[in-house]
Parts: sequence; structure tokens; C-alpha cells
Amino acid sequence: MNRIKSYFFTILTAAAFIYGSLLCTIHGKCQHGLSQESLVLFCSGLALIISGFILINLLIKWSHPEIASFHRVVSSACAPLLLFMGTNLITVKPFIPEAPPFSTENISFYFGVYLVIFGVAFLHFLLKD
Repeated sequence: MNRIKSYFFTILTAAAFIYGSLLCTIHGKCQHGLSQESLVLFCSGLALIISGFILINLLIKWSHPEIASFHRVVSSACAPLLLFMGTNLITVKPFIPEAPPFSTENISFYFGVYLVIFGVAFLHFLLKD
């Protein structure tokens, strides 16, 4: 896989994971109210995450055919987990401008940003040649 394809697939799958995680988080904020269609949000987010996981697994198989299937599944599960946790932390704990930057109110927000950046970098590492 050449570099442009690698960057394209990294951006595409990372966006799918982040958007799916955001939908799952919004489902949690709706307090599981069926009148607010939170179940549809959760199912849509989960479908995006699962389809992204399958896509990553296929792309790793395509770019690195020498990797065993179990190792490929374990590696491709780590990036979605990092992106899911980071997105949830960013969404649940928004940045509070009144608090000092590294206060307890804001530290989980920054940790979420770190997890998302690290997850995208790890995803790119898995997909590059």
C-alpha cells in the first residue's frame, strides 16, 4: 500500500471510530431514553465501530500478509479502543476555561485528547507498509 492510500485509510477509519464513539456517548447522555432515539444512536455508533474494525483487519491483512490472524485481530482491536476511550473522555468532560489547564476538572479532557492522537498514530502505524 502506498503512502497516500495509507493516510487516506487512516483518516477514514479514524473518523468512523470517532464518530461511532461520539454517537455511543450521546446515547449515554440521553439516559437511554427511547423517546430520544438513543438506541438508534447507540446501534449506529456500534455499527460504525464494528465495520471500522473489520476494515482495519482487512487492510492489515492486505498490507502485511505475513502477520498471523490472531496477532492481526489483537493489533486492530487496540486502535479502536484508544479512540473510543479518548472520544468518550473528550465528550463527557469538556474543557472548562475557568479552571486552570491542569486542574482535576480539565485533566481528563487532555487525557482524552492524548488518547485520540495516540490512537490515530497507532492506527497509521498498523496500516503503513
